[in-house]
Amino acid sequence: PPKTKVSVKAGMAVLWRVRTTRHVVTGVTLTALVGYGTIVWNPAFLMRSHGMTASEVGSILGPLMGVVGGLGVWVGGMLADKLTAINQSWNAWIVGLAKLCAVPFIIAFYTIDNTWLALAAYVPAVFLGAFYLGPSFAMIQSLTPLRSRALASAVMLLILNLFGLGFGPQLVGLASDLMNASYGQESLRYALIAAALINIWACFHYYLAGKTIKYDTAHIDN
Repeated sequence: PPKTKVSVKAGMAVLWRVRTTRHVVTGVTLTALVGYGTIVWNPAFLMRSHGMTASEVGSILGPLMGVVGGLGVWVGGMLADKLTAINQSWNAWIVGLAKLCAVPFIIAFYTIDNTWLALAAYVPAVFLGAFYLGPSFAMIQSLTPLRSRALASAVMLLILNLFGLGFGPQLVGLASDLMNASYGQESLRYALIAAALINIWACFHYYLAGKTIKYDTAHIDN
């Protein structure tokens, strides 16, 4: 009988061997790094730069992240399905486009001094920033051999947590410390802006994934 056992090493090799999944994994890694890093530090930024209290931050960011972020995941997945029916490349390109469009709103959130205008700019940033989840997992599943799909999803979640929660907040905090001598109390603001610009790097990988997805899907080895 044919062997069906797949090792973790082999599963990770499958993800990295295919060009499209390689770019998607890189894009997800960068997205998680920025996303978790900024989410952890945004409350401190609002308290430090806008004078908000911890309870005020919690009562605003909690519903905003949950409701608006959830809508972003749903709309992103729905748009990806509709556009992919026309051109498969849009499964990746919709993520890159959303992240690129989010960057000006993120920068506005960190640079506008009026608290309510800043929060208003953050709404579309959260919405667009959540687009990546559905299409990214869909691409990984469709481009992974059938026997390795559960493992591929596990590897993706490992990356999201290891790099996102494990390194994202630490890197933003380190950047803030390094900028402290130049910007003082506002160093966190500029560290968060610098982190937001990494989204453009992630966009590039989603663009490349869109260019190769048709060929890689046609040559998947199940």
